[in-house]
Amino acid sequence: MLLLVYVVGYVLAAASEIWAIKEINYNFYAQVPTLSAMMLNSYWPIQALIYWRVRQTQEPPERDGFPWYAYTVLGFSAGSVSTLRSIGINELDGVIYVICSNTEVIFSAVLSVLVLKKRLNVYQISAVLLVLGAVIFAVWDPSRPGLGSAFDKARDSEHGQASHAQTMFIAGVTSTLASRLLSALNSILAEWFLGKNKKSTWCVQELPLVTAIVPSVLLPWSLIITKENTAEWGKLTRSDAPGHAWGLIYFILLALSMAKLVDRQCKMNIIAEKSAVFFEGVDAMMKSVAGLGAYVFFYNIEKVDTKWNDFIAMGVIVLALGLTTYGEQVEKRREKYEQKFTLEEGQLRSPLLEGGGEDN
Repeated sequence: MLLLVYVVGYVLAAASEIWAIKEINYNFYAQVPTLSAMMLNSYWPIQALIYWRVRQTQEPPERDGFPWYAYTVLGFSAGSVSTLRSIGINELDGVIYVICSNTEVIFSAVLSVLVLKKRLNVYQISAVLLVLGAVIFAVWDPSRPGLGSAFDKARDSEHGQASHAQTMFIAGVTSTLASRLLSALNSILAEWFLGKNKKSTWCVQELPLVTAIVPSVLLPWSLIITKENTAEWGKLTRSDAPGHAWGLIYFILLALSMAKLVDRQCKMNIIAEKSAVFFEGVDAMMKSVAGLGAYVFFYNIEKVDTKWNDFIAMGVIVLALGLTTYGEQVEKRREKYEQKFTLEEGQLRSPLLEGGGEDN
């Protein structure tokens, strides 16, 4: 039952982050990836209080010192994920962002094999291939300002340059793919770092804290080399905005912070309870909810660039989600069977070895 709460909490919180950023894009006409990333990581003071309480009431994990190096790596990676993800959400329509972001299933599967030395069964491999096909089917569409049309026009045009919309589309897709690769790496590293302390409440609460503090220190420096604070932030607080807009933008920015707190709490607990591969299945479900929600909430804008193949791609991804979940169950049963077989084989060999020793 508790796992179900974590799953539902993650789906709603993570989807809300996407909807909140699209609200800023569509209703305030502003693209603020750095501000969005900063707000998504600004929950750390609350997380610090939660962690302090856990240290007072829970037993410490079995480890030699605090893993500063591992957590610093995770923190830097989390900061990169927040920034790249925010760029992707800001530059792409909600539906196409969700489709591209499902490549995390592919990256997670590959990294599980390379880093955790796990085996993928036929269901998990099929899910990876389905997601890959769905993303290519949706993105490489000549009818939208996408990769195919951008490359063709850049090749055929007089100056060899794609339009601004095409450039932004490519930037959004590449940023989204990069963020999903790093996010999958974070999930794998989190499971690896937890190790035998996977069930430790200390470790589960340390991860959301460290992955928020490091980006909160680094992200403000990025404003020095960007003009976002002057060019885009002014759109949020322009003098001709209606009175209620001020309260709305403050609510949205606060909602980003609180949604990310719930998001990371649920994510780390899901990984602790199950595995990184299982979490990617949950994450794929969240993206389906987020994509459909974006299409419904912002229908008048999303309908312009959302194509029929996008919905087919989302349907294929939902099918892949089912295969991922089923494949995880099959893999768990296989592991239990192998453990049982190994134990029974050891019990059978023991008397024979003892008998042999007596004869000698």
